[in-house]
Amino acid sequence: MKFWGSKKKLPTPTEDAAVAARLVEGWFRSMDPSAAADLTRRWEQSGRLDPDEARRFAAWHRERVRLYMLNATTSDGPSTQRGSPEDFERFRTEALSVAEDLGALGRWLKAEGYE
Repeated sequence: MKFWGSKKKLPTPTEDAAVAARLVEGWFRSMDPSAAADLTRRWEQSGRLDPDEARRFAAWHRERVRLYMLNATTSDGPSTQRGSPEDFERFRTEALSVAEDLGALGRWLKAEGYE
């Protein structure tokens, strides 16, 4: 299976876990930069989030994607007629990356038993 608009194959569970780890660590830094090291260490030891953390993390990531898409489609975004071909290509590349991250996160959450 390939991603829409991408030549990449669907990642393996190990690759999904690596994406999830990067996103979780970014979430920790955004919540409390001073505690990010401790939170990340706990995460690396257990590889698990408690159910409340998993819900808050999923909500944070959904909001991050929503704001990205909102920003990308505003009057100053590359989706307007004023955007250059370079702007559009940059937006397309970023959008594919965000979509791949979101897909990896969803697969990882499901594989780990988070619903």
